[in-house]
Amino acid sequence: MKILTKYILKHFFVHTVLSLMLFIFILLMDKIFHIINMLINKGLGIGSALTLVAYSLPTILVLCMPMGVLSGGILTFGKMASDGEITAIRTSGNSLKPVVLPVIAAAVIIALLMAPFNYFVAPRAQFKFREIFLNIAIKDPSLRLEESTLIEIPPYTLLCLDVNHKKKLLREIIIYKDASDGEPSVSITARKGTWRTTPKDELILKLFNGNLRQQSGKQSERMSNIGFENYSITLTSPKSLRNMSKNIESMTAGELKAEIKRLKSKKLPTHKLAARYHLRGSLAGAIPVLLIIGIPLGIRAERKGKTIGIGMSLGVIALYYFLMVTGIKLAFTQFFTPWIGVWLPNILLCAAGIIMLRKSYYK
Repeated sequence: MKILTKYILKHFFVHTVLSLMLFIFILLMDKIFHIINMLINKGLGIGSALTLVAYSLPTILVLCMPMGVLSGGILTFGKMASDGEITAIRTSGNSLKPVVLPVIAAAVIIALLMAPFNYFVAPRAQFKFREIFLNIAIKDPSLRLEESTLIEIPPYTLLCLDVNHKKKLLREIIIYKDASDGEPSVSITARKGTWRTTPKDELILKLFNGNLRQQSGKQSERMSNIGFENYSITLTSPKSLRNMSKNIESMTAGELKAEIKRLKSKKLPTHKLAARYHLRGSLAGAIPVLLIIGIPLGIRAERKGKTIGIGMSLGVIALYYFLMVTGIKLAFTQFFTPWIGVWLPNILLCAAGIIMLRKSYYK
């Protein structure tokens, strides 16, 4: 049985790694397209692009690992079934338990390794990704220019309907600043414009054929409206991100616990933060749970090939994430306590997987 166990584990790990690479590639495509766009059209350096890709991988791995293990289990046992190996084991009078249990044990070990990764490594990588991305935008504010996108460069907000980075050309521009500290509100519109950056990380816009309006307070008589053929405005990004706040995804387990404790001391609701905290453990726990479902599905696939195996994987993944989103929403509405809502998909699918697995043993 040791030879059989090594054989099965080898195929399981090969299928899991290949599936994991496929899912990572699929989820990474959106970020890669955005980074390639910045690389080609906005002058982003190759080193910075590769760094951004590297720091986005841990967050993607958190989502892909359960999917990869599930697909690895389905493909491994589907291949064994199609090659007649499952039938041979049964007809020889042996149980499938010695075949199945080592694979489940391997999935449990993967889950135990992924738990601290989910709680500590991925959030730090997420924070580093945001920090590097925003620092790049500060170093060259023009990288932030996107068509039909509101861009905040305090105290101004900028919107352009068309942006051509190669020609450094803007069209249909709107710039505005809200009134503050006694200063009037400002709104600028222009048909087109160009830009250049300075060594001081400033973005200088030269606008053509536009209108500038200033208004103090709410009285129309205190409003000035000036048309212009040429007008220049300098936008300066903040110089430091040392005090950049962390979003929930960027907080480690310890930081989330501290924030939950702080909110509780002020008698503020903490269920949303608690749900996010337990979600990281739930995603690690999903690894053996999805495998328990994947094994009997692979055995039943028999001679239907790898295509049906991938299809089954996608179906189970869709079901799992549907249940996960539902559980999170129930936790957010406090219908369930946070940990129950987040762990609900694992509980339901684990029960279903055990029933299916037991039927496979005695089929």
